[in-house]
Amino acid sequence: MKQKFTLLLVTILTTVFVVNKSSAQITDLNAMKALYQSSTVVLPSATLSGVIISDTVNKNVSAATAVVEANGTAVVLYFGKGAGHVYNVGDSVNIDVTGDSLKLFNSYFEIVPVAGSKFPAPVAYNVPVTPTPITVYDLTNDVTKYAFLLVIIHHAAINTTTSTFSGSNNLADATGSMIVYTTTSSTFASNPPSTDTMDYIGYMNIYKAKTATTVTPEFTIRSTNDIQWALPLSFKAFAVETKGNTALLSWNTANEVNTSKFVIEKGLDGSSFAALNSVLSKGKAINSYSYSDASNKSGSTAYYRLKSIDKTGSFNYSNVQKVVFAASTKISAYPNPTFGTTRLSYTASTTDAIARILSVDGKVVKQVTLKAGTTTTDLQLAGISKGVYTVETGNTSARVIKN
Repeated sequence: MKQKFTLLLVTILTTVFVVNKSSAQITDLNAMKALYQSSTVVLPSATLSGVIISDTVNKNVSAATAVVEANGTAVVLYFGKGAGHVYNVGDSVNIDVTGDSLKLFNSYFEIVPVAGSKFPAPVAYNVPVTPTPITVYDLTNDVTKYAFLLVIIHHAAINTTTSTFSGSNNLADATGSMIVYTTTSSTFASNPPSTDTMDYIGYMNIYKAKTATTVTPEFTIRSTNDIQWALPLSFKAFAVETKGNTALLSWNTANEVNTSKFVIEKGLDGSSFAALNSVLSKGKAINSYSYSDASNKSGSTAYYRLKSIDKTGSFNYSNVQKVVFAASTKISAYPNPTFGTTRLSYTASTTDAIARILSVDGKVVKQVTLKAGTTTTDLQLAGISKGVYTVETGNTSARVIKN
């Protein structure tokens, strides 16, 4: 009887153990990380499900590692010294990590599979991951939280000491700066970085020198595709037209996520600019704006540009538009009336001007160029009907009668 009771008890306990193991399977990466206290943890029943964000094709990733992002956090999967790469960017994976080691290495979490582990094929390919917007200050002030998470740093610029991506360079935004590191074996290591203010996508890895007591945050881009024109703002078009002595500015934008306002700037020489006015950002996905400047004089030249200012205080400029305002030309015609040819007389201008001949119903029947530096031009009216016509150029006009 005692033997049967013992057997029954063992059966019950075994059943309970199996049920508990199954019901306690961990599939959330944050829950896995929470198991870590102060030393390496052997994971219980657990599955690592996420998307690979590290790019092995462009080779700017540590040997034998893959970065997995899931549920707003990330972890490094370390295959072991001497092991090759198993996964590439965009691979969606479900990996049984039961019995694998979870450790905190240089202030970031790392999962080390059991030696000899076999890794399943991805369940999907080319899965996109949306990077988390962040500043350099926030990124570097909580390295454990943000380590290896795919992020985007808006309005940042690289200051290179080597004129190439290779090695350590400086990446800075309006909140601070940090090292951006590229391995010498990466496919773009010898490329020169852009000096423009751009948006940088990538992740923060953590480096610790052998003799160092503290870690150094380093930003890693996976390829030059991770460098994009500065967001949140993108100038889609910027144009300036003239109407008399008035400049008509128009521009279109996209991605106004954090844009505060636009400052309209004007210059007379193309190098020095002063603010004319400002326009508040509409903050929509696609936006259109216009502004007019009537302060110009006949015969003058003006240069316009737009300065977009972020809510963080950072800014960038549009391209520069040059416009020329036609000189005021007093025009007359002689002989008038005429049977075929009349001579137009006007004040010399520093630029070519167009004189249009309009019928009484406003249709353009002919036009002639008034060359820069000239004061007279012969106008041939042979072949057009008899009647009264208007010769119009710039902001002046004269009446001509064709007999």
